[in-house]
Amino acid sequence: LNESEVYYRKALALTPQDTELLNNLAGVLIGNGKFDDAITVAKSSVQIKPNSRAFAAMGNAYEAKSELKPALSSYKRAIELGDT
Repeated sequence: LNESEVYYRKALALTPQDTELLNNLAGVLIGNGKFDDAITVAKSSVQIKPNSRAFAAMGNAYEAKSELKPALSSYKRAIELGDT
């Protein structure tokens, strides 16, 4: 685990429903090449509250895995939500 991932996980242990923390962790995981973990974390975020950042993170992770259909679906949902 890199340092950022450790800190986000510690913060989430205290506030597990914080979608901003979940989205940030998903971004860190993507940066670390942990695409499946990033998708899982982003899905947790949208289960709490659908939001464009989580769907965009899912799209990025799916795209990095060359799974273009779910990537496109995720990107479309991010655009539909339009929040940032």
